[in-house]
Amino acid sequence: MSVKLIQHLKNRIIVLFPDSSTNGIAYEFWKNICNELILEGFNCSISDYLEINASHEEKEQGCDLADYVVKFPISEFLNDQQKIETLESHTLKLMIEANPAITNLINRFNLDQE
Repeated sequence: MSVKLIQHLKNRIIVLFPDSSTNGIAYEFWKNICNELILEGFNCSISDYLEINASHEEKEQGCDLADYVVKFPISEFLNDQQKIETLESHTLKLMIEANPAITNLINRFNLDQE
């Protein structure tokens, strides 16, 4: 994998979800990639969710994250500390970063939706 191709992800959290396999080769391959990215300064981790939860049949089929996303609700993949950021909250976050005075307007007019 060329680090230059993903350089723009360096300040992001990267979680790799390898396909399942009967011999664990896919997981080991992406684990090595993850370790290389960490050495290059990326904030990278690898999920063993499919390694642990895929049935033998699913592993024979090379089941991947997309198969599970279709089959199960997304909450199955997250721990209690992780949250899915909505498009609206992400947009608001970007707006506040561009103009911090927006926070004052939100507070002044009680626009807080939490």
